[in-house]
Amino acid sequence: MQFYVLYANDVLAGFSGLNTQVINDFELDYFDLLPKFTGRKLGPWFLDWALQRAWYFNRARLWVNTCTLDQPAALTTNLQAGFTAFCEKTAIIRDPRQQPVWKSGHHT
Repeated sequence: MQFYVLYANDVLAGFSGLNTQVINDFELDYFDLLPKFTGRKLGPWFLDWALQRAWYFNRARLWVNTCTLDQPAALTTNLQAGFTAFCEKTAIIRDPRQQPVWKSGHHT
């Protein structure tokens, strides 16, 4: 796994993580901007930078997952970057932002 951090005027603005563990593939496992940096056109620029970095490793396929918990523009930005929709699934999961582990009564 390789992580990259985006700074804007010396302030943390976002991050990305490239999973290089699979031999011929690679996944953009993590990609996000902090909320105060969304809508500033940093997302498409940073995604392009991360993709250029990913292709440096000369893999056969690069893929990314997105979901409705991501930024609303995530799917559109990924499609504009050249990704194609491969599969769509519906899954119901507990949103950890609504009930964090420390409020669930489970102790580790």
